[in-house]
Parts: sequence; structure tokens; C-alpha cells
Amino acid sequence: MKICRKIRNDIERIIIKDAKLGLNLQKITASFGVAEYFKETPDAFVEKADSALYKAKENGRNRVEIH
Repeated sequence: MKICRKIRNDIERIIIKDAKLGLNLQKITASFGVAEYFKETPDAFVEKADSALYKAKENGRNRVEIH
């Protein structure tokens, strides 16, 4: 969770520039879904992480959610 938050913050600091137009365009954001593995099937593990990712998007994007 801590690593995902750091990566998300680092991504958010990126500024895309258009040198030709001399403009700062838009910032990039990212959402992450984190799940802990508990001796389950790989499909169940991915499903938990995917569920957390959708929760992050539903709760406003640009965030980290844990299952």
C-alpha cells in the first residue's frame, strides 16, 4: 500500500509539456487496487485486486484502495 501511494504521488507530479505550443498540458493520475494473498487461487487473488481498483475509481480516482 505504501509503495503504491508513493508511485501514485510520483506519477501525479509528472507534467506533460508541449514545447511547440509552450504549454503545460495535463497532469497524469493513477488509481491502484491492492490485495493481500492468502493461499487462494490466482483468479481469486486478481479478482480481489480488481475489485479494489474499481473501488478506487468509484471513490474519486487518483487513489489507492485495499481489499
